[in-house]
Amino acid sequence: MGEWTADDFLAVAHHHGQPVTDRLLVDWTERGFLAQRRRRGTGRGSTAGTWSDGQRHLFELLLNKRPGLTRVTPLANLPVACWLTIDDDTVPTDQVRRAMRTWAGHAAGKQALRLAADDVIADLNIADEARRELRRQLTELFLTVTATKTPASRDIERALRRFLDELVRFHEADHTLTDAYLRTVIARAEGTTPFAAGTDARAFSDDDLTMARSHFRDALHAIAASGSLTEQELFNEILGRACRTLATHLGHITQARQHRPSA
Repeated sequence: MGEWTADDFLAVAHHHGQPVTDRLLVDWTERGFLAQRRRRGTGRGSTAGTWSDGQRHLFELLLNKRPGLTRVTPLANLPVACWLTIDDDTVPTDQVRRAMRTWAGHAAGKQALRLAADDVIADLNIADEARRELRRQLTELFLTVTATKTPASRDIERALRRFLDELVRFHEADHTLTDAYLRTVIARAEGTTPFAAGTDARAFSDDDLTMARSHFRDALHAIAASGSLTEQELFNEILGRACRTLATHLGHITQARQHRPSA
């Protein structure tokens, strides 16, 4: 078909036994779960724009993952996972940025930032006390950079530096946080913070996002070549952690740029 209107999406949702409204489609677009509709002509209302076949498949994936969720933020992983793994422009870069801001808790209050901090460290194998302390420090970092509407780069750098100094001191006192985990937390913090602050466009160019995706795919190909997981198992793994994976790779790119010798 190639062109799917809001009315078509409402019918798809009804077919899946999940009636939705136009308002929900708008909300999911703002959150980055769906792309902006492609405008056609000068019409208004539900037929003013359309989505692609790829976005329709993404919409069905969102509908399938939606039941049972107590909050919708984890749905941000789905468009990011599609962007990381699919080359057909199903998910545009501006949609990825909106989804990453949603995941990072941008403009959503302290509880959303705390949940983002939880997800940043979700797969780290560390003691409960260490986890609580890292969550507290990350939440404070995100709160600091979202305290003003338009934080300057220097404000974010100072907040990050305070977090990293505290993290290193904590690392030296609690050996459950290994060097490898320390590097991962630092990279994710540096990759997540601009999205929490809403300054990602200034922090990361589209080329940076593309480079991060390339690094991710190199790692993915290595796992696939090992034969330890099937393609479907790999994709299912990615679905639950796509946002923090992208944040980690962006953080590593930031670190490499900071340590690059000047000409």
